[in-house]
Amino acid sequence: MLLEIILEKKLIWYDSERKTWWKSRSNFENYSFAIAYDRLTNHLLVLVTNFELQSYNVIAALPSTSKYNERDIIELAKETASNWINSKGLPKIASGVRKWSFIHSLKVSLREFPYSLILFISTFFISLVMSIFFLLNNYSSDSIILFTSLFSFLCAFLISWGLNNKFKINVSKIKRNIFLLFSAASGSFFGLSLMYLLFLNK
Repeated sequence: MLLEIILEKKLIWYDSERKTWWKSRSNFENYSFAIAYDRLTNHLLVLVTNFELQSYNVIAALPSTSKYNERDIIELAKETASNWINSKGLPKIASGVRKWSFIHSLKVSLREFPYSLILFISTFFISLVMSIFFLLNNYSSDSIILFTSLFSFLCAFLISWGLNNKFKINVSKIKRNIFLLFSAASGSFFGLSLMYLLFLNK
């Protein structure tokens, strides 16, 4: 027991003295630790990165509740980081990260959903109107699908550009664009499908 205490790895923390994104930091061997607050989920996160990397990984997440004041929960986060580096209580720590990850993903999805819905509805009506227009002008089925899809995705690109510049991005631009691309493709598909059901499936 005494040997374990002697060999236990220690982290020396440096608390922020000004307003920064991190509350406290520590360096150990090739790793850099940081404690930061996630306002979206109201959690205090323990982050770690290798000096050769730029991005951080979340290794612990502590819910910020009225039970603890800020100083207490920061101290608890430091203790959790020490436990992690000494391989103590890892299942409990990992469970906290999974809970935070689920809450974070859910809240981000809910915040991003209105933008995806806007694009879905827009491309749905655009593809429906344009496909009917091409149908009335005696275009072939292949041409209707091709030109409607091209026009819908052009409009989707312009709408996406406006959304990305007008509204705060809660995820990376790549992830948001994937969500928006899926919404645009779905809207175009259902618009074309409705036109087909109304006019061509007879």
